[in-house]
Amino acid sequence: MNNNPYPGLRPFSRNETNVFFGRDKHIKQLLDLLQETRFVSVTGLSGCGKSSLVHAGLIPSLEIAETNEWLILEMRPSVSPLNNLSQALIKQGSLMQENSLENVLKYFYSYGHLGLVRILQENLLSKKPTNVLLIVDQFEELFNEERISFKDKEFFVNLLLSSSEKRGIPIYIVITVRSETIGQCALFRGLTETINKGQFFVPTLTKQELYEAIVYPSKVKGRKVDEKLAKILLYDIDSIENHTDQLPILQHCLMRMWEKSKGHIELTLTNYRSVGKLEESISAHAEEIFRGFDEEKRWLTERIFRYITEKSVIDQLPTIKRRPAPLADIVTIAESDASEVNEVLNAFRAQACCFLIPEYDKKEKLMLDDIIDISHESFIRQWPRLNSWVKKEEKSANIYQELLKSATNWEGHKKHKEYLLGKLDLNNYLQWLKRDDKPSAIWAKRYGGNFDSVLNFIEHSKRKNLNRRIVLWAIVISITVLITKIIIQNDLIDQVLEEKAKTEEAYQIVEIEKKQALEAEKQAKDERKKAEETAQKAQRGQVEAQISLLNNQHEFKQVLRLSSQYLSTFQRHREFVTWGEKNSIPLIPLLQIMIESSESFTEEQKQIWQNDFSTMTEEQRNRFFKNLRSELLEP
Repeated sequence: MNNNPYPGLRPFSRNETNVFFGRDKHIKQLLDLLQETRFVSVTGLSGCGKSSLVHAGLIPSLEIAETNEWLILEMRPSVSPLNNLSQALIKQGSLMQENSLENVLKYFYSYGHLGLVRILQENLLSKKPTNVLLIVDQFEELFNEERISFKDKEFFVNLLLSSSEKRGIPIYIVITVRSETIGQCALFRGLTETINKGQFFVPTLTKQELYEAIVYPSKVKGRKVDEKLAKILLYDIDSIENHTDQLPILQHCLMRMWEKSKGHIELTLTNYRSVGKLEESISAHAEEIFRGFDEEKRWLTERIFRYITEKSVIDQLPTIKRRPAPLADIVTIAESDASEVNEVLNAFRAQACCFLIPEYDKKEKLMLDDIIDISHESFIRQWPRLNSWVKKEEKSANIYQELLKSATNWEGHKKHKEYLLGKLDLNNYLQWLKRDDKPSAIWAKRYGGNFDSVLNFIEHSKRKNLNRRIVLWAIVISITVLITKIIIQNDLIDQVLEEKAKTEEAYQIVEIEKKQALEAEKQAKDERKKAEETAQKAQRGQVEAQISLLNNQHEFKQVLRLSSQYLSTFQRHREFVTWGEKNSIPLIPLLQIMIESSESFTEEQKQIWQNDFSTMTEEQRNRFFKNLRSELLEP
C-alpha cells in the first residue's frame, strides 16, 4: 500500500480525505449549494483542484453528514458518455438483477431522458431510501471530444437535466468543468440556466491554505516538512508562469521529495534540489522514466503519447489537450504486443509517478477496454519532449490530410494524370512515408482513413514521373547526340578554316618577307650608290679644294701653264704627276683630271676608262693607279 500522502498529478481520491488540507471552508460552501440546487457545476481552470475538492472533500463530507445512505456514481464522458454511465451503474453489483451493459443500455433506449430515473426507481429506490450522487468529472470532454456525435451529446445532457429535476427522487448531479469551456454549455438548451443556479467557482488557495496543504499531510504520516523548505515552496510557486499548473506541480514535487527521502523523518532542501525543484520536477521525472527504456520502448512511448494527445484550439488559443483512448486502440496503433504496451504504460502510471490513469494501485492489470488518459494537462505542458511529439504528430497529420485531399481530387476527376503529384511534391511525400514514424492504415484512420487510396495515388504519381523522366532522358540523349554531331562538324570546319587561315597567313608572311627583301636589296643598292656618289663628291671636293688652294700659289700657276702647253706629250704627263706628288696632291684626282683633260686620250678611251674605273673595287683601283704611275714616271 502506498504511504505517500501527496498524490502528484492525479486528483485526491475519496479514501485520501485525511490528507486533504486547505479546503475546509470551500467544502462547506459546496455542500450547501448542492443541498439547495441538486445540480452543481464545479468550475475552474485546469489544475485548480476541482476533482480533488469533489472526491476528497464533498463525498466524504456527505457520507458523514447525512443519515441516509449515499449511492455514489462516478464517471467521465470520454468517448462514450452513455456507455460510461452504464458501466458506473454496473459497478454497483447489487443494483440490478441482470448486471450487463446491454441490459442497462436497454433502459436508456427505451425510456430516453428518463432512463436513469427509471433504473433507479425499479432497482434501488423501491428497496430503501437512498440518495444518489452522480459525479461527471471533466464534463468538458463532452464539448471537445469529436468522436461523440452531437446527437449523443445532447441526449446525455438532457438525461442529466431530467434526472436532477425529478423532485420526488433524490438524485443529485455534480459536474466538474473547466472554466475556459463553460461558454460551450450554451449549445445545449436548458444547461446554462441550470448551471447558473448551481455555479461554484473553485477559489484560489491563500498562502495559509497552501501552507496547510504542504505541511499537514506529512504530519498525518508522522513526519514533517522543514520550515525553510515550506517557505521556499511558497515563494517558488509564484514563479510558475502558468498559474493553472501551480498546484499539480507542487503536489508532484512533494510526492517526489517524499519518495527520495527514503523514510527520513523530514523533507529538506536537499530533497528539493534532488528532484529538480518545482520548475523541473515533472520533466526530470518523465525523462528519467523515458531514458530507462531501450530504443524500441522509447519509440513505443512516443507512439503512445502521440495517440493520447492532440493539438486543439480553445477560445481561439492553440493548446494541447488530452485524448483518452481504449487500450485496444493504443495496442493497434502502436503495432506492438499488448504486453510491451503495458510495460510502457505501467512505468508512467506507477504509484510514485501517476502520469497516466487509471493508476496502477487501483488497477494493476489493464484490460483492452480500459480507457488510458494523461492524469493532468500540466504533464503535457511541463514535458518538452512530449510537446515536440505533439508537434511532430500535427505535422504528419497535416501532410496526410493534404495527401488525402489530393487523392480524393484525383479520383473525382476520373484519375486524370493532370491531377497527380509533381516531382517536387512527390519527393517530399515519399520522404515523409519513409521516416521513422512510418504511417499506416491504422494511424491514418484517425485523420480521415482511405490509406489505400492515398498509396494508390502516390504509386500512380511515381509512374507518371518515371515516364516523364524516361521521355526527358530520351530527349536529352537525342539533343546530346545532335549537339555532338554539330560540334564534330563545327570542329572539322574550324580545322579547315584554321588550315586555310594558316596557309593564307604563311603566304602573306612569304610575300611580306619577299617584299621586305626586295625593299632591303633596293635600299642597299641605293645606299651603296649614294655612298659611292658621296665618296666621289668627297674626292672631287678634295681635289677642288687642293686646286683652289694651289691657285693661290704662283708655282701651281706655272705648272698649270706648262701642263697646258705640254699636256699632250708623255713627258708632260710625267712632270705633272711628279709635281702633284711633290706638292702632296693625291694621285687619283690628279690622274682623273689629267685623263679627262688630256688630248692624248680619245673620247672612246676616256669612256672605257670611266666604265672600267666605276666597276673597279678599291683594291683594283689602287693597283691600276700604281701601275699607271710606274709607267708615267719611268725615265
